[in-house]
Amino acid sequence: METNVMSSALKQVIAFAELIKSSIYALLQVKKLEQRLESLAKAIRLQWPILISRIIDSYNRMKKDEHKAWRQLNSKGSDVNQ
Repeated sequence: METNVMSSALKQVIAFAELIKSSIYALLQVKKLEQRLESLAKAIRLQWPILISRIIDSYNRMKKDEHKAWRQLNSKGSDVNQ
């Protein structure tokens, strides 16, 4: 009887350790993703943490700048709608 109780307790400890291990792994993965997103934000000159509205504004600004640069090309910009 005592052996069954110890065995059961050990199984529970092992299961709990596996749960903690997988939780820590998941947290590390989230941290890696956050670091990558922060790096990408810095690459396009956005402050971290970032808001969705800032991403949209930045995208629209970059699109507008690209359109402006394209219009200024002598050979290709003549067909760009203003």
